[in-house]
Amino acid sequence: MLLQDLDDPAERRCPAYRAAVRDADIAAVFALPVELVAVPVGALDLYRRRSGPLSQQGMAGALFAADLAAQPLLDLLTADVDWASVEQGVCLMGVAMLERIEVNQART
Repeated sequence: MLLQDLDDPAERRCPAYRAAVRDADIAAVFALPVELVAVPVGALDLYRRRSGPLSQQGMAGALFAADLAAQPLLDLLTADVDWASVEQGVCLMGVAMLERIEVNQART
């Protein structure tokens, strides 16, 4: 969902949400799908203080960032995690370590 101008009177989508983010001095919101094998699993929300569409380069970068957001999920699917233990709360440290690895990779 691309809300390029939250103050646009013609914009009818998400009125309560638009009002809330405008109170936070946000003028545009770009919610891009995060997908695994063409299945939506979440969204990457980008906020901007000025209204208007993303440039072609900006949109390409945003879509690339949404693709990158799926990478930790792919890592979890291929990781050697005992999911039965995770469901019981026994093995949360292993999942937390995977998360830290992704954050550390992002810093480099």
